[in-house]
Amino acid sequence: MPAPHTPRRLVDVPASSGGLSGRVALVTGASRGLGAAMAEALARAGCSLVLWARTPATLERVAHRLRGRGREVLTQCVDVTNPRQVRQAVAQATRRFGRLDILVNNAGIWDGDPLTKLRLQAWSRVVTTDLTSVFLGVDVLAVTPDGRKAYIGNGGTGAVVSGAWTKN
Repeated sequence: MPAPHTPRRLVDVPASSGGLSGRVALVTGASRGLGAAMAEALARAGCSLVLWARTPATLERVAHRLRGRGREVLTQCVDVTNPRQVRQAVAQATRRFGRLDILVNNAGIWDGDPLTKLRLQAWSRVVTTDLTSVFLGVDVLAVTPDGRKAYIGNGGTGAVVSGAWTKN
């Protein structure tokens, strides 16, 4: 029997580094697990945060913890597979913060069944959430307010982190 999973710090960015101070990071799937851990690391590094998830109560608990550390946090319940919701949420976040510098595409789902037992409908939900949502986020954030294609952030600079995470 495998040893129980012990959570550990994924990224240790010293708060004193100031390397990301003043930046605004958007984290999808931020209500728990890797998303919450990445939001905490970005907060320690000095970022303001936009947190997306489907579950308002869990998302707000993460945000409350980060606000308690002096970070400005906007929470949004967003279906990352819905282009309209993604566009509206990005517009609201950029109105609030004036820009988005970092996108962490972390949202992902898995219903727990082994791949060999998965039905096509469930697989389609996984692909749409884990992959199409990455495309939607990058596509929306890669457009400047005047409609030009650009990298996220002011001055055409920014960072995108994407990953699809599943349990064994």
